Parts: sequence; structure tokens; C-alpha cells
Amino acid sequence: MNVSSKEISRPFITLTKLEPVLLYMFLFFPGVFADGTPALSFFSIHALINRILLFYLPALFVLWFLLYRFHKLKKEEVYPCRRDIGVFITTFTLLLCLQWFVQCLFPVDALTTLRFSGTFIHYCSMVFLFLCAGYLEEGYFRFYLLRNNKKPSLIIFSTVLFALCHRSQGVPGMFNAACAGFLLSVIFKRSHSLHGIALAHGLYNIVQTL
Repeated sequence: MNVSSKEISRPFITLTKLEPVLLYMFLFFPGVFADGTPALSFFSIHALINRILLFYLPALFVLWFLLYRFHKLKKEEVYPCRRDIGVFITTFTLLLCLQWFVQCLFPVDALTTLRFSGTFIHYCSMVFLFLCAGYLEEGYFRFYLLRNNKKPSLIIFSTVLFALCHRSQGVPGMFNAACAGFLLSVIFKRSHSLHGIALAHGLYNIVQTL
């Protein structure tokens, strides 16, 4: 029995359409492992290393494997360049301004806000974890979803997904994530700078926690 090439390609096309959803489910659902700011004042070094080795590094590998293998990603697209510096400074400044605005809407008692504490090795591990988180979230929500798509509706789609995976942070956290996600999406569409927004995202999370 002869099977046409169109019939063979149908499962692949279906899988390709489902890939963003499946990848989101794997990386961010239910959102526990990918939260930007942990709600703990102290992490053991073992917990930090396990989170990096068992989640973030494998997740980054899966994301970038798919991009290189199935989405015709060129190395030139991810090389750092001078524009990344300007995008990083602009994005980080705007994220801090946005955080100030959200805090005005949702005041939080500073005495009840938990801060990270630990040894120098703990701090270094936490910084690396947040940088991984920045590249993972920006790599998926901005670079993966918006890189080759020009539909404005996809920015809203990306923003909603980004806010949903921060739902464990409550209404203020989701609102902040939605505003930040929209801002990051617009900046990425205008600059196409992955490193600029990823580093700004990571540094923003570091400043909010350390």
C-alpha cells in the first residue's frame, strides 16, 4: 500500500502546531519550578544546585535543541552584539519603574517581605539560577514565540502565558508579570535582542530578591 508524502507529513504538522503548548506544559506548568522569585529567605546549596541541574539546564537544552533542530535557527541570531547593551540598560530601567508602579498599586509591608540570605556560594548559585531563569523565560516567551511571527495577537498570547506561570505569586505578581511580559515583548519585537532582555530579566529578579 502506497502512502503519499502528504499523509506522512500530517502527524508532523500536527505535532509542530502543538509544540508551543507541549513545550509550555513541560517548562512552565504548573509554574512552580519556573517562578522568577522564590518565596524562601534561605535556600540550601543542595536545593539550588538541584534546581539548576535538574530543571533549568535540561529545560534550556530542550528549548535550544528545538530551535536549532526544527526552527532553522542560525548562530548569528544568538551572537551578542553592541545593541544588546542599550537594550539591557533600557529594559532593566523600565522593569524597575514598572515594579515601583505595581508596588504603589499593591503596597507590601517591607517587614513581611522575605529576602534571600546565605553564604557567598549561595549568592553565586542564586545569581546563576536567576540568569538561567531569565534566558529560559525570554528564550521561550519572546524568542521562541515571537521570533518569526508578526501577528500582534501573539504578543497578547505570550503575555497571558507568561502571567499564568506566575500565578503562585498572587494577583500582584500576575499583574506585574503581565505588564512586564507585554513590555518585554514589545522591546524584543523592536530590537530582536535576546541577550538584552534576558540579562535585564535576570538582573531584575536578582535585585528583587538579594
